[in-house]
Amino acid sequence: MDNQNKSQIQFITPDSQIQDEAASVEISGLCPSDHDGASMSWAVWDQQNSEQPLVSGSTICNHGQFAVDLKQLDQYVCGQNHILVVQSDWGATTESQFSRRCQPAASQPETPPTGSPQGTTCELEYSPATAAAQPCSRVCYRDSQMVFSQSLDPNECSSLAAGLAGQ
Repeated sequence: MDNQNKSQIQFITPDSQIQDEAASVEISGLCPSDHDGASMSWAVWDQQNSEQPLVSGSTICNHGQFAVDLKQLDQYVCGQNHILVVQSDWGATTESQFSRRCQPAASQPETPPTGSPQGTTCELEYSPATAAAQPCSRVCYRDSQMVFSQSLDPNECSSLAAGLAGQ
């Protein structure tokens, strides 16, 4: 029975990384259209401390979709996983994990790949202290959520590294 409840509502992505500078983000999901207008409650839990939710609210199933609008993202520690749990008034539940991506040591804007959807932004990021094995990466965001990440040869970030050394 529990599996049936889980399939009734679900997040579009089970795991989200949110751009560190984002002030708010909308995490979307799907719900059965026959429950159009139904109320759904949500809560964010710190994975380290599950005594009480950090924040909670409600949303509506609207034409087969729902969205949780998370505000004041600076209250969430970057790099730490949080669990977003949604429960419908008909008993279905689902959850998604999210974290704020920590600010890189240095970054520079890059042109998004050809054919990227409107609103996609990309950066070359250099973070030697936080990701020693993969200090250089290309990251793309849409609506403040990471949609692409690729580890690059550290030489591709040499200009960013040199800029840091010169500070």
